[in-house]
Amino acid sequence: MVNVSHDLNHTGTSTSTVSNGNLLWTFNTGDKIRSSPSVVDGVVYEGSNDGYVYALNAVTGGVIWKYKGTGSSVESSPAVANGVVYVGYLWDGQNGWVVALNATNGALIWRYATNSGME
Repeated sequence: MVNVSHDLNHTGTSTSTVSNGNLLWTFNTGDKIRSSPSVVDGVVYEGSNDGYVYALNAVTGGVIWKYKGTGSSVESSPAVANGVVYVGYLWDGQNGWVVALNATNGALIWRYATNSGME
């Protein structure tokens, strides 16, 4: 059994068929990562305190796309549904932001000002 994150408390087990724990790849952002990634259809979606949301190939770690948002940093975990990536940006001095991005190419679909910070 391999321990994995199955809920908000990061508890649970899985019957993974992975035979070893060898590192496949790493990716460096320009700052800290404070949230959990989302992995959907072979793509890892992650935000960073460098202000970018990244879409990475789950097998190679290569960048598929990156999006520079309005806020100062991304501290919320991306949510992905129906081809859209939803993520919250921390305070930019006036607003926090929720953005919706095209999961395939990272294009902005819409953004919403929260009038407060997002975490």
